[in-house]
Amino acid sequence: MTVTLTLFFSGWDLFHPGTPAAALKPPFSEQKTANPRPPDPAKLVKILRGSQNTLSRMAAARALGENRSSLALPALLNALKDDRISVRWSAVEALGELGNSKAVPHLIKLLQKEEAYRWNRRLVVSALGNLRDRRAVPALLQQLKNGDSFLRKITLFALKKIGDPKAFLAMVAMLRDSEFWVRRTTQRLLVEWTKGHLKGPPPRDQAGWKRWFKRTGFPPPNSRVIRKVRR
Repeated sequence: MTVTLTLFFSGWDLFHPGTPAAALKPPFSEQKTANPRPPDPAKLVKILRGSQNTLSRMAAARALGENRSSLALPALLNALKDDRISVRWSAVEALGELGNSKAVPHLIKLLQKEEAYRWNRRLVVSALGNLRDRRAVPALLQQLKNGDSFLRKITLFALKKIGDPKAFLAMVAMLRDSEFWVRRTTQRLLVEWTKGHLKGPPPRDQAGWKRWFKRTGFPPPNSRVIRKVRR
């Protein structure tokens, strides 16, 4: 799925006269071997920084995200400046997998860049949700105002993963969103977030949730969805 999404987002980025024929073959990380071994992080970094093969750089970025080596973070942050957009957004996905919260300020900055159009903005929001760092909450709340309804849904999931009580009322307000599926997703996530704190049936609309909030105060962050991240 990661490969498919990244290729789709990159558009024609891979297919230009300068792309070597080898780039159209499966990248090294997808080739089957008789005795597969974990890739050497140092070699992955070398490929990501120096390979002329776009697909190989994309694969190296993804592998570094899964590898979680200490060498991965600086290499992936540097890849955010790669001259190919497909490599840059592979690095975004990898940073979300890496789980190092030092990437959060860099990902937030990407949301303000012109190239963070609809598809790519979704990747950044998803990565920030995976990192579960509260510093991302203000930037994510801004995405709830975006005209892309699918982005608003992804943002709701990201905010629920982070579990910051400051986002609770903002999510309640999304029960009046213009899109049915956004409203439905909001209700489901609010019920999941407050599980164990509700007595009786959950509220069904914005007014009901506001009354519950006023009566009980901020619900605590859901400890089951907050995990430690390396800082």
